[in-house]
Order: sequence, then structure tokens, then C-alpha cells
Amino acid sequence: MPLNPQPGYVYEWFPPSVAPSDGTAFGSDPRKHAIGLSFVIELEEEALAQNEALAFKYYDPRELPSPLWPGCAELLARLGLI
Repeated sequence: MPLNPQPGYVYEWFPPSVAPSDGTAFGSDPRKHAIGLSFVIELEEEALAQNEALAFKYYDPRELPSPLWPGCAELLARLGLI
């Protein structure tokens, strides 16, 4: 892992009332505006939940559950994962 890793993609989620109308790709989050710095990594061992997380589940990108949170499929496509 590099000392200063950079995100593979920066993606935003918006509530419908403030969503961009200029063609910008975004996800939908009715609660708030959020910015996600997305990193793609390969795990060398099992990841364990820490801090505020109660559990993690990792999926092969070809076996994702449905439905995904609105906008996640677009983000995964932009990262080249699906």
C-alpha cells in the first residue's frame, strides 16, 4: 500500500431536494449530502469489524445483493468492479 493512497473515485450522494440537474452522476440519500472517497483493495486476510461497525460482509462484485443502495451500482461500475 502506498504511503499516500489516493481514491479510485470520488462519488457524491444527495437528497432529492438538492440533487444536481447538470448530468453529474450521483447516488440518492434522502438523509443528507455525502461524499465518498472510494478505494479498491485486495484483502490479504479476513477483515474484522472495528469501532462503530457491528459487522462487515464482503461480496464478490459478481454476486452483489439486490437491491443496492441507490447509486452504488453506478459507483461500482465507475471503479471497474461491475
